[in-house]
Amino acid sequence: MTAGHERGDPLSRRSVVRLAVSGRMAAGKDTIALEAATRCSSGPLVVLRFGSGIVDEVDRTAAEISRAQQAGSGPRSAVRSAARLLELAEEQVEPLVRRLWAEIAEHGAGIIRNRTAAGRGAMQYWGVARRADDPLVWVRSTLAAARAAHASGSSVVVPDVRSGAEADALRAEGFLLVRVNASDDTRLRRLRQRDALTPPPQALEHVSETELDDYPHFALQVDNDLESEVSRSRAVEQVVRALLERIPAENRG
Repeated sequence: MTAGHERGDPLSRRSVVRLAVSGRMAAGKDTIALEAATRCSSGPLVVLRFGSGIVDEVDRTAAEISRAQQAGSGPRSAVRSAARLLELAEEQVEPLVRRLWAEIAEHGAGIIRNRTAAGRGAMQYWGVARRADDPLVWVRSTLAAARAAHASGSSVVVPDVRSGAEADALRAEGFLLVRVNASDDTRLRRLRQRDALTPPPQALEHVSETELDDYPHFALQVDNDLESEVSRSRAVEQVVRALLERIPAENRG
């Protein structure tokens, strides 16, 4: 046996894993999910995000707004071009364009990807609006990608579970569903350090942040409330143990 894979070493049981993580913004979801999944995976690791579709659509809409503004056109021009691009009805896209128009005129389209308050608010709004039209709009594409990755022998981690529909779908697919908790004070401190901003109360209590607060089907809940390596490592170890317990003996490396 190679070093690190001797009998009794829990990481000798690494294999293909499926991990999904929920938590409010700045709880530490990505950090814990990626470290735990990497430690338990014996092969490639694929990271999928429900929010990727939201970011992509808002980002493309912002680009259309910027182009319209540079051409001296009004919001209706951006509505028409964004609707064509996203293959959506103009009435679906118009509220998003109106919401972003003044912000992009002042600060540019980069507000979407640069963790600004306006960009975060737009993505929260768009995620809820799209789910209102189709609750499974992001679930179908993410599950299809997860199934394809798993079939190819890759481990899969989804570190941004925010709705009951997403959580239920991943549980049904066999993912370990984990909740990462941190206090409001801790999360606000991290947001100020990371993004140099303090989100408004409506962003912190948005439905995309709160919907899973009382979700009853998490397999594991971990605390990540202290700004220390010990706190983070303890949370990671809990997730690692839970993942390893789910790997069938015949599949352990």
